[in-house]
Amino acid sequence: MKKNLLGLILSIFIFFIPTVVFADSTSDRIHFISSTTEGDSMIIESNGHYGLIDAMDASNGTKVKNYADALGVTHFDFVIM
Repeated sequence: MKKNLLGLILSIFIFFIPTVVFADSTSDRIHFISSTTEGDSMIIESNGHYGLIDAMDASNGTKVKNYADALGVTHFDFVIM
């Protein structure tokens, strides 16, 4: 009985060992987009995902859009205003 229980526990442990994935730290970037009038904006890049922090005012919207287009951003996963 003890051998069967130990075998069952080991089998469960072997089949359900969590996989640890380490992200390549070189794939994480922060892009600063500066404006002379209305502060700064940031695009956070991590493993093909993008986030936008502070999109600035409407007069600088094209500047942020052009920068995002140059990075190849098709959508933002999050936006913080």
